[in-house]
Amino acid sequence: MHQGMEPGEARRQAEAALGARPERVARLVLGHGFRLAAVGIVLGIGLSLGLSRFLQALLYGVDASHPVHFALPAIVLAVVALLAT
Repeated sequence: MHQGMEPGEARRQAEAALGARPERVARLVLGHGFRLAAVGIVLGIGLSLGLSRFLQALLYGVDASHPVHFALPAIVLAVVALLAT
């Protein structure tokens, strides 16, 4: 049965079985999901900044390095990741 679980699932179940408070287990789940989203956001922004000259050629009348164009998708992704976990 253990082989069919994702890596963190066994740890969460063990902590819950040993009497961890529900807040602790929820913090583990949310923390894992948010860390994955944060890595994706950082990599995405880094690659986008690196490719901003190419993006500038694709976008008509829009500054490719405008902070709002980087912040808004990152915030939306963070909120969706938080809601999904």
